[in-house]
Amino acid sequence: MHKFMKKQLLEYQIFLIEQIDKDRFNKGALFNIGYTVSRVFGNWHCYVFHDVDLLPIDGRVLYSCPQQPTHMSSAVDCYDFRLPYYGLFGGVTILKPTHYEAVNGYSNYYWDWGAEDDDMYARLQAQKFPVLHYSYSLGRYATLPHDPAKENSQKQVYLVINT
Repeated sequence: MHKFMKKQLLEYQIFLIEQIDKDRFNKGALFNIGYTVSRVFGNWHCYVFHDVDLLPIDGRVLYSCPQQPTHMSSAVDCYDFRLPYYGLFGGVTILKPTHYEAVNGYSNYYWDWGAEDDDMYARLQAQKFPVLHYSYSLGRYATLPHDPAKENSQKQVYLVINT
């Protein structure tokens, strides 16, 4: 990613936030921790929340800071380079601090894998923030191979209750 980012002549810093124990996974909490920690190191005007298993395929995908919340990874290889459903706001996303703070960050309620991104989309919609999805030709990402993650069995229940 450093080589890719340097070509775009961006001022950036990468914060890798990971869970070191073997307890249940909470991606929303990790994103929230990353946001809080990064604020100590600078007054950043843009945040890219990036799954570590995704790499951009097309060098034209810009890691800039659009005015609205942006879903960059709209065409991922494991989904046949299509958006599986319109409300998806996961993988690689861009938020300004004003967006992030207006929706109170990511939910900490979702354990294991899934739903925190759908919840973020719902939060952004509730605040009337228009969400931009990169085009399929631009938002192409490759998934690095890894063992399948444990899916959140309660994700639909939480989403229905919170909608």
